[in-house]
Amino acid sequence: MNELWIRLQDASSNPVQSAVRTRFKTLSFSTKLPGGFFECSLLFPCDRVTAFDWYDTYLNYRLTVMEADMQVWDGRIEDLQIADDGIKVTARGYWQNSFDVPYNINYEAYTVKDIVKAVLTAACSQISSDQSNIGDPGMTITIGYQDNMYPGNIIEDLGKLGDAGGTPWHIAIWDDKIPYYAARGTAVTWKTNIRDVNNGGALPSRSLNEIWNEVGADYQIAGARQATGLAVNAASKTKYGLTRAKYISAGSATENVAIAIRDTYLLDHADSPQQGNLRINNVRSVATGNENTPTPLWRVRAGDILRMNDLIPAASSASDSMDGLRIFHILETSYDYESNQLTITPDNPAPTLDVLLALANKPTAVRVRDMSSYLSVMA
Repeated sequence: MNELWIRLQDASSNPVQSAVRTRFKTLSFSTKLPGGFFECSLLFPCDRVTAFDWYDTYLNYRLTVMEADMQVWDGRIEDLQIADDGIKVTARGYWQNSFDVPYNINYEAYTVKDIVKAVLTAACSQISSDQSNIGDPGMTITIGYQDNMYPGNIIEDLGKLGDAGGTPWHIAIWDDKIPYYAARGTAVTWKTNIRDVNNGGALPSRSLNEIWNEVGADYQIAGARQATGLAVNAASKTKYGLTRAKYISAGSATENVAIAIRDTYLLDHADSPQQGNLRINNVRSVATGNENTPTPLWRVRAGDILRMNDLIPAASSASDSMDGLRIFHILETSYDYESNQLTITPDNPAPTLDVLLALANKPTAVRVRDMSSYLSVMA
């Protein structure tokens, strides 16, 4: 197996020469969306004097997990704990910098792309100024942030809006602290087989209890109960040979808001989302063209797409559409170096309904201000 090593730098990214290729134990690290590099923990074996020196000095230092000269994980040291045999270190990815300084500003008829760039520039000094990988979802919105919101919350909410076609977008800080803002990909990145799935993970499950393919919404105007008609997802009814109908509550809302909540709920529940996670010991890269050669598990990241190659009927190619079972987005990864074990959390549908319901419960003036832009996008 290829070797990993640890590079340490101070907050200005100057190398700590004495700590280069420092010995470590119990290394594990994770990635997730939104965010990118998420958390890394390890133990540096050392004497008590050295441990206290770390304890006193190394908070906010940069810790990078390296494979040769390639970054595998990158973040800042946030927690230090002196142990009997050394110093325990926990680092978190640089997306954490977006929750350091709150941000207040109004945007009128701005593109989402420009808002993301402006927010990162104004309040995220540890994230790279290279914004060449911030994409454009093609939307112009009017929105106000006057409640000391953090940049991370703002950009995550914009990502839930997605683009005009309804595709969710995500923010991630990857190598060299560079931000990426992009739609979820469609090309398969990795493939694995059922025999590569280990016991111990929460194996995927699906349930008819999660499916609703005819949905209406109750709502109130000036205290009077109203109701929308039922929206129907014919594809879901055909697929499962079953009609499951319900009415949901949209609270105090206009008819347009109630319809938006109804339609979003139907979109989220017309199919049964995959739940649980997979613990795997072998993946192969599709992109390299050498799909029979195992790839180090630590290279798999959130946002990649995994294909279970031998489920029946099997997916035939990297271009097959995602069905949430054979081919799916990876929402989170967690890798343990000592056991060489990778745990993957498949992505579920974006929680766009949660955003709408949260807005619906705000005071009327705030709800109208915040909801109007979202509904104009959906129209």
